[in-house]
Amino acid sequence: MPLELYSLWQQYPWQLGSLTCILRSVVSEASAYASILTIMKFSCDQYYAVCHPLHHKTQSKIKRAFRNIAIIWLISFMAAAPYGYFTKVNYITLEGSIKLKRGRCNKEETQKTYRKRSKTKKDNGKLEDGEELMESAWCGFPFNDPNKHWETLMLCSTILFFVVPMVLMTVLYSRISITLYRARNQFGIETAGEERNDAHRARIRSRMAAIKMLC
Repeated sequence: MPLELYSLWQQYPWQLGSLTCILRSVVSEASAYASILTIMKFSCDQYYAVCHPLHHKTQSKIKRAFRNIAIIWLISFMAAAPYGYFTKVNYITLEGSIKLKRGRCNKEETQKTYRKRSKTKKDNGKLEDGEELMESAWCGFPFNDPNKHWETLMLCSTILFFVVPMVLMTVLYSRISITLYRARNQFGIETAGEERNDAHRARIRSRMAAIKMLC
């Protein structure tokens, strides 16, 4: 995705605005969900073609294919929509940066580094505690927020679009493997039976030929 490539090129600070940040999150998640649902649909088609061939429609129609694609993308965007609610442009506050002192990093050096201030505030030449550092803007979940409600969303997403598809495809391909294994054994038995019948017919024909010669 173009926005994902942009994030790899320049992740901090985020300069594309809140709307683009939300679209990036929703489109990225929807694309992943669409890929998973497409694989699941393909696995289900394989299962019906092998295990239930009489119920499987062999002739694929373009109209049905477009309908399936539209349904998959609709479900994907509906499932990814909550990510747009939790995703936003986040900032690190000066108070948080003071608490995370490393080496020579202190309040004065932080003030020298982050000089961009809001024009609505009176500029006294210093950054105040609790002020947002504009150069620290990032697009994503507010990990610095103590109320991490987005963790429930990530848990549900993991279960619905990773655990459930993995279990379902494991069951489907196990059934496919068992069906193919049984079909191969049955084919081997039928082939062996046909070979025995052919040998028996050959012996009968040879005996009939011998009887005719004797007569």
